[in-house]
Amino acid sequence: MELRVAQVMVEGPRRGGVQGQAQGGKQATRRLEFGKDGLQPGDTLVMSKPLGTGVVMAASMRNQCDGRVFNAAIASMLQANDRASQMLSALEIRGCTDITGFGLLGHLYEMCEASRCAARLNLDALPVLPGAEALSQLNIKSSLYPQNQAALQSTPSMQWTAAIAKHPRFALLFDPQTSGGLLAGIPGERLEQLNSDFYQQFTVIGEVCAPEPGASPITFVSRSPLH
Repeated sequence: MELRVAQVMVEGPRRGGVQGQAQGGKQATRRLEFGKDGLQPGDTLVMSKPLGTGVVMAASMRNQCDGRVFNAAIASMLQANDRASQMLSALEIRGCTDITGFGLLGHLYEMCEASRCAARLNLDALPVLPGAEALSQLNIKSSLYPQNQAALQSTPSMQWTAAIAKHPRFALLFDPQTSGGLLAGIPGERLEQLNSDFYQQFTVIGEVCAPEPGASPITFVSRSPLH
């Protein structure tokens, strides 16, 4: 899987070089890299776009989607990732990928495996498109959703309880995204600069942790009791 925006390329798990763009008639030669293997314990996990394009598009094909919900999803899909990529490059972020067909949880699992790290994901903090959570609660799913869910359910190291699965945003973790946002790990000292410099706020969704033997590589937290 690879992401191409402007002159930025993200390729995982290998790292892809980033060529600088021309400035003042001269070509910047700075070389920066993204990769799925770039997460480090202590990094803050952030996303640049909300989830839900898959469920919204599935609902629209069934004529079960409000026009305002549909238009919000289209607007999100039309928003390019170039500005977000450039901001992460300027901060020399190493751990980054795009959220596409495998859904957020699938891509985060790939990053944890490649980086030999674990992650703690805050379900309450997940950004979602208007109406996406409600549509998901109606059990509307895109065609790729069952495949994404089954792939992780069949992964021996991945574990979650029935209570976690009942969280209203849990199902959106498997929602395949069309033109989804970026998922990145940000060292703590750079997080404030990220949101102060970027026109679109990144959303903090969790943190990267050191792996524990026998534990699931991704754990879930919520204000609601999850047992």
